[in-house]
Order: sequence, then structure tokens, then C-alpha cells
Amino acid sequence: MRGHTVIRRYARALYEVCRERSALKELEEDMAVLNRLFDEAPDIRRFCLSPSDSPRKNRILLETAFLPYLSEYTARGVEALFRNNRLEALPWLAEALREEFDRAGDITEVVIESVAEQDDPSRDLIAGQLKKRLGAGIRPVWRIRPELLGGVTFQWNNLFLDLSLRGRLNQLKGTLKRKTI
Repeated sequence: MRGHTVIRRYARALYEVCRERSALKELEEDMAVLNRLFDEAPDIRRFCLSPSDSPRKNRILLETAFLPYLSEYTARGVEALFRNNRLEALPWLAEALREEFDRAGDITEVVIESVAEQDDPSRDLIAGQLKKRLGAGIRPVWRIRPELLGGVTFQWNNLFLDLSLRGRLNQLKGTLKRKTI
């Protein structure tokens, strides 16, 4: 968990530098590069989470796996993590940067879970209603959860709204238990 806390400070500083230098587009591209790297090379993620005691090995990883593929400012931020022995925080950099972009743009991430994949018109309708209701921009994250049996659930900030069949059945079960006691 240490990496999650540390990386927010680095992400905020990197975001601010890129904003001041009109390099936010490059920063977003770098986020995609980092996500792809960690998804496609889980050994690199593991290495970062448990860095070598050898600064030389860590430097080689930095110079071969990261720096050639990142823009100038992101590369400098990653080098700062390395210099400050914070390599274990690197796997969370893209996520922390996404939070900075969302915060700056007043965007709320909403996790929407349903039994099956939704078609585009349904997604647009749901996202439009959420945007209207929340009064802010949203970034929907769609997930499939067959155990819901039907309906959807919504999760944003610290709120949870369960409109699933599973949720309704659980409510009914609780009501019936209270009535029989």
C-alpha cells in the first residue's frame, strides 16, 4: 500500500508540470504506454514492486523498459521515482495520473456492473442519465457480473446504488427474516 500513497504526490507534480508546459496530451499517451507495459509484461510489474538491491539492475530496467518509450516529462518523473528509491510506486503511476486528470476536469469515475455486455445505445442512455443526475462529467467503467442475475449496480466516490435482481432478492430475504422473528 505504500506505493499508492507515495505515487499520488509524484502524479500531482508530474501533472502540474505537464499542464504548465502544455504537455498533457503526451502525458495521456504515456499513461497508455505504462498501462500496456505492465499488462503485457507482468515480470516488470513484479520487479518494480520488489526492486533489486542492486541500483545497477534497477537502472538497467529503467533505461531499457521505460525511458525510451516515455515523453520527456514523464521520463523525468520516472527517473525521480528511481532516484528516490520509490520504484515500487511506479505500477500505480498511470492510475494516479488518471485521478489527477479526473480531478482537474471535474470527472467522476462510475463503475457500472451488469449481468451482460450492454450495447452502445444502452450505454449512452445510462451514461447520459448518470451525467444528468450527478451534475458532472463521468467516466464510466463497465464490468460484467453474472451473479447479479439482472439489473445494474453503480459505484462512485463512496456511494453504492444496487438496482440488481440479486440486491432486490437480498432485501426481500432480510425483510422476511425480520418479519418472522
